[in-house]
Amino acid sequence: MKLYPLLFLNEKAKSPQEALSEGVGFIVSKISGTAIVLFDTKKAIENFDEDSNKLEEAGAIVGLIDFVREEIDLYKVNGSAGVLNYGPLAYQIAMQHIGNKNWLMCDNTLKPASEFVWQKMFELSNKGIYKRKWLGQWGSWYLLPRMEITESAKTDLEEYFKKIEENKVDYKNEQQFLDWLKGKKLNPEKYGYLWAYNLSSPMDTSELNKKGKEAIAAIRKNNFPKYTVTDIATTIAEAGGKFFSRMYGSDASYLE
Repeated sequence: MKLYPLLFLNEKAKSPQEALSEGVGFIVSKISGTAIVLFDTKKAIENFDEDSNKLEEAGAIVGLIDFVREEIDLYKVNGSAGVLNYGPLAYQIAMQHIGNKNWLMCDNTLKPASEFVWQKMFELSNKGIYKRKWLGQWGSWYLLPRMEITESAKTDLEEYFKKIEENKVDYKNEQQFLDWLKGKKLNPEKYGYLWAYNLSSPMDTSELNKKGKEAIAAIRKNNFPKYTVTDIATTIAEAGGKFFSRMYGSDASYLE
């Protein structure tokens, strides 16, 4: 049995097969970094307009993740959002997109829901569903800011943070950190965002992407023949940005 349907089982996350059965597809946008936009293809075809507000208001967008490359093998999530249990699937598609030899880490800021996602990834990495890599292996400049990413982390990890600054511990040494947590009786899962992740097994997302492309072709053929494929994809991506802003506040932008 494939592993990916089990990911985020506690959240009843959508599998690619379930997404397809519900008429959902995705596109890859390069407006700023890379964005995966999951959308209801029927609603997109019926409600597409040059004003992306109409798409967003119709509830066509169901998931989004935006990420940028930080190192040759490391990507950072800039923003993510999902409804109807599509959020975790967006992460999984992003991991499939960047390739099995690369890694995905969180941003320098975390909302409670996103914090849980990374904690869940750590838990599932112990079950072989994800693989993980300690952020310190890329440099202290990735690790230290995330040790202060939440108020609880800032309090819990203050002592270890200082040890790194004073060169009393090796920030690259994952086991040293895990041993320190054990001595303090702290659960490493709580700090799952101190690792980068990828899927342990490949996930076939080609049919979902095909579904998204077919929707764009249908929009162009039926209503907007003067629009290029890129024009339509850009409008859907812009609706994704507005979806993120609605979820997290009018001043938020997944393109930041």
